[in-house]
Order: sequence, then C-alpha cells, then structure tokens
Amino acid sequence: MKLCIITNYTRGYINDSLILDSLLKTLDLTSEDIFDILDINSTYYINDNYTHSLILLDYKSSSIHSHTQYFPEINIPKIFVIDTIPQAHKNADISFSRELLNTNNSALTCLTQEHQKLLYEKYADGLVFYCNLDVELFNNFYSLITPKPYRVIPPSLGDKSSIQTNFTNFSPNSNIGFNGSPSYANGIFSVLNALKLLPHYHMNLYGEHGRNDISNEILTNYATSTNPLFKFKGKLKNKNKFFKEHHIYSNISLYDSFNYFTFVSILNGMVPILSEHAGTSEYFPSYPFIVDHTPESICKVLEKIKKTPIDELKAILTQAVFELKDINDDKLKNEYHNFFNTFF
Repeated sequence: MKLCIITNYTRGYINDSLILDSLLKTLDLTSEDIFDILDINSTYYINDNYTHSLILLDYKSSSIHSHTQYFPEINIPKIFVIDTIPQAHKNADISFSRELLNTNNSALTCLTQEHQKLLYEKYADGLVFYCNLDVELFNNFYSLITPKPYRVIPPSLGDKSSIQTNFTNFSPNSNIGFNGSPSYANGIFSVLNALKLLPHYHMNLYGEHGRNDISNEILTNYATSTNPLFKFKGKLKNKNKFFKEHHIYSNISLYDSFNYFTFVSILNGMVPILSEHAGTSEYFPSYPFIVDHTPESICKVLEKIKKTPIDELKAILTQAVFELKDINDDKLKNEYHNFFNTFF
C-alpha cells in the first residue's frame, strides 16, 4: 500500500497546516507525496506509483471546474477527508451578518451545496471525518443517493508517550488566548459579549483572518474597538510565551470539526473553555469547563475555573489529556490502513 494526498490548499491556514503536518507524520508521508489538483499531468504519476489517494479540499474554493477535470483521471481509490462542513460555515456567516450587520448576506465564497454533493456522489470512494458531529451534518446537508463507506479518524496528537500535560508554563492569570481564525463561527463574538460582564479578563487573539476575510476583519475591528482589553496580536511567533502568558484557551465555537490548537493548548498546561456545540468537545467526555454561547454560561465557567484550587485544576487537565491517549500516531495509522484495505 502506498498513499498520496491530493489537495487544492493554496494558503497555510493555521488549523489546516497543523492537521496536515500531523497527517503526514502519522502516515509516513512527505511533501513529495502531496499533489495539486491544478496539475493535471500529475494524475499519470499518481496512477502509476500509488495505491490510494486522500483528498483534502479547501472549502473556500468557489469553482468546481478543476475538480471535474482532475478526479476522473485518478484510477486509484479516492478517500475524501471531510475536515469541515462548508455549509455550516456559510450558515454561521449568515448569522453573523444578521446579528452585526443587519443583513441576510454572506461574504463567504465556497462551492454551492449542490456542487459539494456532486463531488462526493460522483468521485468519492470513501469518506473520513474528524468527528461524529460532521457525520450528522454531512448527512443532513449532502444526503447522498449512494451511501459511501466512512470512518471517523481524528488527526493525531503525536506519539502516545508524548500525549501528556506539560505544566512548565502553567501560570494562573486573567488572560484568555486564542490562535486561529478570529471568526464568528469560532465564537469570538460570544466571548466579546461575555467579557462585557467580566471586565477584569484580557482576551488576546492570535492568527490570521482566514478564509472569511471580510467578515472576520469586520468582527475583529468591532471587538477591538468596543473592548480595550480585547486585542488582535497577529501571527503567533512564540508558542512557549503564549502558553506562559495565557491561562485559559478560548474555543467557544458555534461550529468546528477538530480545533487542533485547542489540543496543543491543553497539552501545554492551558485550560480550554469549550463549546457544547463543537466537534472538538466530543474528545473531552468528562471535562467540566464546557459552555453554551450565552454570556451567562461563559461567565459562570470562567468564574468556576478561577475558583478551582490549583491542584484540582491540574488534576482535571491531567485526566482530560489521559482521555486523549488514543489519538496517537500508531492507533490512527492502523485505523487509516484498515479502512484503506477495504478498497482493494
């Protein structure tokens, strides 16, 4: 068995880059095993040198033309990785427009729901999801005429022995951190509303505007202009400094599939505050710091974290990380290979 990755990624979005690096390590692949769907000539090489292909598509792409030109030329099994549900992001952006802009328009460009369904129906031999939430949403939005075999296989957090909490930078304080796309879907507006009631907390956003540039820029400017303790810091350059300076990691998402930096943060001693609506929370079955999106719920959990004794807080993080032990390279590599073997 020899695997390759076919993608149309053109930018190094934070979450996607972390997951892609993880996937390469888990499956023992290199950059030479990644092929761009714009390079139609690569199909010949792929067919001659690989047995299976993993398809990772950037949902911001608004044209299906390159997909319909490329995929019919691939003769080996095509396993589509459903790393997110574009329609869920579209709906979140419409909610943002209604709440903040008083319109029903969306600035997010992506393939239409019909074109997404066409891709999976016509070209996918199998599907890989990162969470069960996405399986449910996928079936709701893209009810396929011909069901496809699928597996839920999250991105790996590394070697099993390395999945443990590092408390070197553990530093209880009133700083909340975030690294990623400062979007409405990622809960930035929810946090902003909550911190109006808790003015002693600082919120520092790191990352880039991401796929939904216009909406995210509007939201970031609104947040930073209405709350002086809400700041956008740009690209994160020093992770250790971030872990040391911030006590709480914000992942109060309206929707996500697998927020990789949330897992990075808890492995480095930060206390994630999670959303009950997000796929990431599936991997924290007994975690006590989970909220809905009301300011009251967020404030209640923030104060709960503040009042939790240090030893008890460390025990909670240690237990949460222990429950992540199965998200390791060896186990997930076997899950991928067992799934691929069904397509010979």
